[in-house]
Amino acid sequence: MKSLGESSLDALIKQNADMLIGCKLFDDGGNYDKNEVEWYREQMTKIDEIIEDCKEERRLVMEQMSENMITLLKDPSAEF
Repeated sequence: MKSLGESSLDALIKQNADMLIGCKLFDDGGNYDKNEVEWYREQMTKIDEIIEDCKEERRLVMEQMSENMITLLKDPSAEF
């Protein structure tokens, strides 16, 4: 479960990077202006930061769940 959650979020970050790589400038025969690509880059940076925050939140939740399971294994009557 842990790696699935992380790999899904890592895949989103990679897709963001791939999208930026695919934004070819007019000067290079592409369809994008330099300012437009820079705007996308700024937006993707913000999105990637949100994704990283979510990864950390998930990690903390998984850590807590793991600790709770260990407690329950030792003492099944312990409150979750």
